[in-house]
Amino acid sequence: MNLSQLLESVLTQPTAPFRESWVKRAIASYCEANRFRVWEDDVGNLWVGAASAKEARRSSLVFVAHLDHPGIVIKGFRQSRGRIFARGEFLGNGPMDIRNFNVKVFSDVNALMVFDGVVKSRTKGPRGPKDVELEIASTPLARAACTELGLKSLGPWGACLWYPGAPHGVRHANGLWITKAADDLAGACALLEAYKNAGRPRGVVALLTRAEESGFHGTLAVLKKKMLDPKRTLMVSVETSSQLPGAELGKGPVVRLGDRATIFSPAFVYWVQARAAELAAADRKFKYQRRVMDGGTCEATAFNCFGFQVAGISVPLFNYHNISKSGAPEPEAVAASDVEGVVKLASSIMRGHRASHARTLRDDAFKDYTARLMANQRAHQRYFNGF
Repeated sequence: MNLSQLLESVLTQPTAPFRESWVKRAIASYCEANRFRVWEDDVGNLWVGAASAKEARRSSLVFVAHLDHPGIVIKGFRQSRGRIFARGEFLGNGPMDIRNFNVKVFSDVNALMVFDGVVKSRTKGPRGPKDVELEIASTPLARAACTELGLKSLGPWGACLWYPGAPHGVRHANGLWITKAADDLAGACALLEAYKNAGRPRGVVALLTRAEESGFHGTLAVLKKKMLDPKRTLMVSVETSSQLPGAELGKGPVVRLGDRATIFSPAFVYWVQARAAELAAADRKFKYQRRVMDGGTCEATAFNCFGFQVAGISVPLFNYHNISKSGAPEPEAVAASDVEGVVKLASSIMRGHRASHARTLRDDAFKDYTARLMANQRAHQRYFNGF
């Protein structure tokens, strides 16, 4: 399975915070086909490149991407005169007005249970729709499954917005992947492809987390349980982030200097940027960008707060969280070339990484630049008597 096939496989799957099982099944199939070691921790995060908690903790470089996207957690069903309704909560920041919009309602544990529906009403929260009521297309199977008993025996259940511009969940056109959820499924796919292309390097793990959109829950479980050691492990966030001036579609992956909340680790960011510069020097077609991606906050900030050295790379994103310029719900889109660029950059980081980097990275990263600074100082020392 190549990158395009992986994207097709994953981007067609429904997902929402705490409802990521469809995506996880598609990724598990890819990992099995490539004979990757995979471990699922007790909160449902996937660790690709580690077969156990002990092996994960020994990793020296962890890339992190998340498997959810803003969506709806179903809390209950009711039926009235042959019609089926569901009530739920929209988690994550999304379009404000989603009334009369199409959705897919799905069981998170049963791959046969997915139904068409439409949003009937919603209550606005401060950052988007909060409480929502859906009407589900009434079929014999839906009437049997979408009951309070079905909520318990066939659940948990979720729902995600489904767009006319991507009727099968994704379409590829004019060099773009147009989809109901590029953030962060495109980043997760790029990370998996990079791990394969790098030759599954020892000590490198791809951590695919749950429920990022509603508060970094999968990541915080890792950090609170101390599954990783900040003294030995470096962390790279792989995100799909809103395009901004200086971080635009089709101009290459973005080396993140920080996000809305924090600035990332200077030495590590400098080292990642050096890998990007090396790729650009060797291949004129490879382009990259760099800036503070302050359109949102990513999992690197959570790791930052717990004492890890962090860096980040991003795929620039159009219609972030499905919010168009007018505010109407629209599919997200990413440039295929940017996703491929993230694969190349992440692979280069994996291959160039050393297990000792958590201890030596500051000296290693700045060694060449420090030498340039000191050479310049010596060349002009006669004009300055201070040292």
